[in-house]
Amino acid sequence: KFSSEDKIRIVLEGLRGEYSIAELCRREGIAESLYYNWSKDFLAAGKRRLSGDTARQATSGEVTSLKREARDLKEALANIDLSASTASLPIKFAKTKVNDAANLIASGKFYEANLALITLEDSVVIDAVSVDAAPASDKD
Repeated sequence: KFSSEDKIRIVLEGLRGEYSIAELCRREGIAESLYYNWSKDFLAAGKRRLSGDTARQATSGEVTSLKREARDLKEALANIDLSASTASLPIKFAKTKVNDAANLIASGKFYEANLALITLEDSVVIDAVSVDAAPASDKD
């Protein structure tokens, strides 16, 4: 019945102390015990976040996206032709990061998996020549 935004709004209003909890609960149409459960959950989540715990429930879209990204990176690693590539990527490091990310996804640590993939992405060095930098023809 109540969205997470509604719960947060109600808990914060209770924490402000402008009204008694009983009055707030009457006005919102909830039992005081429900308010105290929300308040306990809210404060516990804040404590976990402040202590550095970044684990959270990922949405199904986030899970799908991270799984797709890990699969794409595994396929990309399998198809790298080092003799023709101008990209420099430490293969052992890349395999380790992709496997780390896959393991983190499997254990529900999506934020950490994303960080592992970003670390991998940041390690790619591309040596390229811009086509626009080619000398102009003397025929003009």
